[in-house]
Amino acid sequence: MKKLIAIFFCLMLVPSIALAANVTFTWGSYTGTATEFRLYRSDTSGKYTYGTSSPDYIASFSPITRRSAVDMNVPSGTWYWVLTAYNSATRLESRPSNEVTTTIGP
Repeated sequence: MKKLIAIFFCLMLVPSIALAANVTFTWGSYTGTATEFRLYRSDTSGKYTYGTSSPDYIASFSPITRRSAVDMNVPSGTWYWVLTAYNSATRLESRPSNEVTTTIGP
């Protein structure tokens, strides 16, 4: 069974200060075999449920054409995010990127 190569992303967190905020993630160019990136959010560090039907799933997007993503209207609290790479041909999802976190609200 083929394995996806572990992919490390540089995510930049740009929170707004409010009761709900948009959080922007950016990364460098990508040359791997993934057909999409998947963004996940959790209220517990290190605890995510993966897959597009997961409650932690935020969005999927092309790794070739996109260099950023926005998680919109994130409620107040402390939140954690990871990014994975998914290959639709092999149906394999990579290990998650390094986790990033921020606290939104007062």
